[in-house]
Amino acid sequence: MKAMAVRERLIGKVSSGASRFILAALNSGMHECVDIFEEGKSFQETSDFGCTFLHGAALNKENGFDIIKHFLPNEMLEENKSDSDGDQAVHYAIMAKNFDAAELLLRLFRSHEYNLLHFLVVQNRLELAQSVHEWKKDLIKEPDPDERNALHLAAEYAGKEMCKWLMQEAVFDVNVKSKSGETALHFALKAEKTDIAKDLVRSGADLKVKLGVDNLLHYCIKLKKLRSVKFVHEHDGELIKEKGQEGKVAIQIAAQFADREIFEWLNSILKKSIAASGAKSPLLSLSPEPAVLLFELRNASLAATFQIHPKSFSSNHKCCPDCLLRNFEREQIKIPFLFVIQNSLQHY
Repeated sequence: MKAMAVRERLIGKVSSGASRFILAALNSGMHECVDIFEEGKSFQETSDFGCTFLHGAALNKENGFDIIKHFLPNEMLEENKSDSDGDQAVHYAIMAKNFDAAELLLRLFRSHEYNLLHFLVVQNRLELAQSVHEWKKDLIKEPDPDERNALHLAAEYAGKEMCKWLMQEAVFDVNVKSKSGETALHFALKAEKTDIAKDLVRSGADLKVKLGVDNLLHYCIKLKKLRSVKFVHEHDGELIKEKGQEGKVAIQIAAQFADREIFEWLNSILKKSIAASGAKSPLLSLSPEPAVLLFELRNASLAATFQIHPKSFSSNHKCCPDCLLRNFEREQIKIPFLFVIQNSLQHY
């Protein structure tokens, strides 16, 4: 009953104020559409609700597939043309359960991207995704060209309910990796969807997973995702001490790649840890030359977070001049950085 009501509503939107060409796509066969089109009709015609020739064909269960196949591909047809509610022809075909036409539309316009279920997952259209799944259950298991599965895509692009439904419908290994080496947890954190990340961790997602040499904290730092940085540290406080790229720990990686907000937050965490333990800062103890890390700062405002401390400069002044000049001569440091570094080295 509901499906019938949906179909009637869509037919009303296509029919209202529609041209003969659109009505033929909705109600007639391919030959009639060809005859009307040859009279000089345009693909750009729309109904009162913004529906095109393709919206009409998408609802034509008997002839829609053949009509679409005949007229496509055509550079004059806009596949992403939406009606007044934002729905495209492919959505109409799915809502009308004209799945063969929907797959044809997707294949002709987006052959390099997703299957029909992936397409809806990325758009976070849960009800339509469920309808497609009922029609063809194997789609949920297929990887895309980048070896991302439906859960990978949902973690980055969709909402919590979509992820929950996918995990109920199929047995996903939450730690399986895409071609890039990323897991569903990576994708959720990339999009700062910490509610989804929390559910993934509860379902067994590995917080110790690595992408190359980077742990999850390093990954989030490089992407400049503060909310995700905080989430990862809250769930595994040991990652902040691990070494990643070029043997650097999180604060050093932040100095090189992150923005000031992330850098200062990590710095505050380290200060509390150092104050409690009496250890030295990694900024000084893990670098062969005390000033080397500061040379690598990509933003002078980060260096400015180091306040002047007399003990620091006096204790390190012997190695600083040679270090500064060598890097300056090799053009690895610019004049503004040189000024900031000389006046901002702090000892913890």
